[in-house]
Amino acid sequence: MILESTQVLTFTNLKGGVGKTTSTANVGSALAKLGYKVLLVDWDQQGNLTKFFGIDKVDNLKTLFQALIHEPESEEFYDPEKLSPYEVPLYKGNLYLLAADFELSKFDALFGQPGLQGSEYVLASALSPFLDDFDFILIDTAPSLSRLTLNAYYASDFLIIPLEPGGFSSEGLNKILNIKSKAKKHAKIDLKIAGVFFSRTKPNTVLTKDFFRDFKEREDVDTLDTVIRDYVPLAESAELNMDIFSYDAYMNEDEEQYKQTNGVEDYYNLTNEILYKIGLTKSFNRSRIEEASEKKETDVVKKNLSKKKGSLKADFENFLKQNV
Repeated sequence: MILESTQVLTFTNLKGGVGKTTSTANVGSALAKLGYKVLLVDWDQQGNLTKFFGIDKVDNLKTLFQALIHEPESEEFYDPEKLSPYEVPLYKGNLYLLAADFELSKFDALFGQPGLQGSEYVLASALSPFLDDFDFILIDTAPSLSRLTLNAYYASDFLIIPLEPGGFSSEGLNKILNIKSKAKKHAKIDLKIAGVFFSRTKPNTVLTKDFFRDFKEREDVDTLDTVIRDYVPLAESAELNMDIFSYDAYMNEDEEQYKQTNGVEDYYNLTNEILYKIGLTKSFNRSRIEEASEKKETDVVKKNLSKKKGSLKADFENFLKQNV
């Protein structure tokens, strides 16, 4: 363990299809590649994060839900003997996953029963045994407001919100901000949002440009600089049960070509920006040294959507060479 205390980060949006699972998997993999010990938590009954790394194919799959105890008379919410993280083979010793399947859909009914006090802290309780062993715990959530989702929020140090350009994606954000306000008012819990980032982005479309222009005027949430561009290999990598870094290394024998790919750079940058936003680094270590511009860029959105300039930085090149 590198950090003094474990950081629990939840990727969430109350709308599906915005890149939560893809981002949880790739940010977790980037952290593991950087040398951190990471636990991924599949907290969605669809089990997409479990499927992402092919762990759903394991015989007699052991899930986090199977370790939970929902009896009112029980003093604990979990059986520690049944908490069984799976090692992700791509990053042995650094990346693990607590699996999920459709059985998790029973959670709200079982933990919403009368007499079961503190059921909004079931996940926090179940994750407590791992807090001394992992640098990061990353939680992938369902795209709906439920007791299941609130458990993830209450277990987290920070929420990270992916958005896809479009009004429905913003509606999911607005609901989260409403939950944040109510949690602070009624439960005295301050849900911290590390930031919002844009995923599956097609920079040159009218929809994207209009959405970004309107969104940048918001003052109720911090927008990260990194944008995840729409990139077909991000979907292809999941089909092969690989994160984008492993996939690009596998697909591209030409090392220089590997260093240029959008998905690798975008998720490297997103991971480093998250480390900066949650206070673990003093600066945002980008993948490139930007060339000096004669005109000062004042439009953040325009800057985010501009083509990357400058040469690759040495720390990014070293990151690509790491074999955890």
